[in-house]
Amino acid sequence: MAPTGSQHAQESASVAPSVTSMEDLAVGTIKGESVAHHLFKFPKEREILVPFFTNFDVTWATRHQVKNTAFSAYFLAPEQTIKDQFGIDTEVLLIVSDFTDLQPRAMQAIDVFLKTAPALGRVDQTTIFLVSPDPKLREWIASYVALNPQFRVTVAISQGEIHAAKGDPWFIRSTISEQLFSRDLFNDQLPLKTDTFFFGRDRIAAEFTASIKLSQNRGLFGLRKTGKTSLLFKVRR
Repeated sequence: MAPTGSQHAQESASVAPSVTSMEDLAVGTIKGESVAHHLFKFPKEREILVPFFTNFDVTWATRHQVKNTAFSAYFLAPEQTIKDQFGIDTEVLLIVSDFTDLQPRAMQAIDVFLKTAPALGRVDQTTIFLVSPDPKLREWIASYVALNPQFRVTVAISQGEIHAAKGDPWFIRSTISEQLFSRDLFNDQLPLKTDTFFFGRDRIAAEFTASIKLSQNRGLFGLRKTGKTSLLFKVRR
């Protein structure tokens, strides 16, 4: 006997709903009034944030503009899975650009933004996310890093990629894995001229700085490529 209309409706209602969007899978949340206020002004950016919700909380947001360069900046707090898999323990900066044709001045503006409050001392200084409408964003970033090898690791994601990956809960994690580990940070042949990748020798640098202030002589010896010049650049900074 064929089911009646009411029986069919009851059976359909008992079936668990399928996942229809990334927000159904989200574990991250929006935290803080600054994010809600920012999204009220730029509602289209919520679609960009949705895939990040599977692995991050969004904790802070603002619009930053310097001369002809403007972008939205978000702070993302990683969930435990991201901390365990990639060693990202602090908040990470997400930049959302409206420009389809990025210019070096945009990267310079991002660098300045990271070196000022509230980013300085709060977010990871070595890694950022960058989202842009540019379909060739990854190629552009690769070319920029080739010319500026000491620029921080930039996980580049085009808006087209985000749209195409809609509903894929692994998209952000796969993208991080693909781009974060594709660059060997220890294969830098030049001395480090900024603090971005300078680690572990702050005590020695402080001792040299103190000696210079006291007009005391001090020597620095070591094998080639062990960081002597990088340390001296740090002392000068």
